[in-house]
Amino acid sequence: MWVRERRQAPAEQRGVKTAPPPNQFKLQPYLLSTVYISVALVVGALLDQVLDVQNIALVFLMAVLRR
Repeated sequence: MWVRERRQAPAEQRGVKTAPPPNQFKLQPYLLSTVYISVALVVGALLDQVLDVQNIALVFLMAVLRR
């Protein structure tokens, strides 16, 4: 039993769309998120000392929603 190879045209010539190349890793969104959380930490610490706020988690929520 012989298997015959069937040669086909490249995918582009057959009208088949190939998957796009994978996106490269981007560091900027991670750095911005770190900055936002760091600012929220400082603001939360200041609010805790000045206003005696009971729930500082809302400050972090604003940083998370910003990004």
